[in-house]
Amino acid sequence: MLYAGGGVVNADATAELRALAERARIPVVTTLMAKGALPESHPLWAGTPGMHGHKHANLTLNEADLVIAAGARFDDRVTGRLDAFAPGAAIVHLDADPREISKIRRADVAIVGSLRATLAAIAGAVAAPAGADAAPAGAIAAPTGADAADRGSAVADAGAAAADAGANAWLTQVDVWKRRHPLHYEQAPRELAPKPQRVLELLSDTLHARHEDVIWTTGVGQHQMWAMQYLACERTRSFCTSGGHGTMGFGTPAAVGAKAARPGAAVVCVDGDGSFQMTAQELATAVVAELPVLIVILNNQVLGMVDQWQQQFYESRRSHVDLSRPTDCAAVARGFGAAAWTVRSEAELLPALDAALACGRAAVLDVHVALGEILYPMIEPGSAAVEMVEHPALVAARSAGDAAASARDAGEDAVR
Repeated sequence: MLYAGGGVVNADATAELRALAERARIPVVTTLMAKGALPESHPLWAGTPGMHGHKHANLTLNEADLVIAAGARFDDRVTGRLDAFAPGAAIVHLDADPREISKIRRADVAIVGSLRATLAAIAGAVAAPAGADAAPAGAIAAPTGADAADRGSAVADAGAAAADAGANAWLTQVDVWKRRHPLHYEQAPRELAPKPQRVLELLSDTLHARHEDVIWTTGVGQHQMWAMQYLACERTRSFCTSGGHGTMGFGTPAAVGAKAARPGAAVVCVDGDGSFQMTAQELATAVVAELPVLIVILNNQVLGMVDQWQQQFYESRRSHVDLSRPTDCAAVARGFGAAAWTVRSEAELLPALDAALACGRAAVLDVHVALGEILYPMIEPGSAAVEMVEHPALVAARSAGDAAASARDAGEDAVR
């Protein structure tokens, strides 16, 4: 399988990545920094691996026999506990930076150089294996004539059939994991504060229905991971986020810069109330420069990611995370000259979004989401990636389904 990191995007090698995946018929996982490197509607896209990615992506990455890592750095947010990461896999590591090779996970094969050229060469070798026209040194002379042609054709056909059967079985297994381990959340009634995941689903559907070119930016925290999970990206360079540095406040200035660079695109920043307050003053830049960006704040009155860790791993000892005496973010936005709306229910969301998209200037939606929502799935500290914790309701429903299937099978066996 292909493990694609942000280096693929930086190298403008996404077309070559797709060509290799399609020719070899192998699944692709894309990291946070490579989101959109393969269209997320593509049947070979196997999700996003890592701490808050898709469990089926982690299973694909960790159960593979061969992992081709392209422009990825095996950081701990992807690997989980390193000694349990992809234990049976051979690693082929492709990178432009020799210092990344074997830095964290030893590479069985290392190729340093241009990712575009390397991926294209590998794809070409899959289509036409190197040395196919020349016998290796020391090989026994092959028979000639029609008999040899028939035998060669039969061997080639058998090899192709075996390869197809193997690919089909592997892709079928990946699809089983996708169906068994979807993302999950419990929806809230429309008249109440919406779940953050629901806000992002509606936002993604609405923007993609109206605009061919959409660029998403984010701050850092729970909202960033929910954005990774629920915003659909079909194009490269359409998801702009702060990765390893974890820079709160990144989203608003990144949106301003993206709109200045690509004025024809719809540019939307998904932010948290904590991140928004780090760089809200950049709205003044958007207003003065007449850059109509949209900031959507998932306002849960807390520094959500830190709060979640404090609840789950520090016996709920909450420290310096409470924003329950909230800043009026809509009023702040208006103070900088932007348009702004406050949204307190799902029923209010789409009308406010329509108004914001139609206003023609920098705008803010301060969406007060359901409080206390936990970000799932999650690799807990010290755990293997395949031990990812999923939403309790999903786990319960799957267990009930498995029990019902077992009971049904037992009944059928008794009848036989």
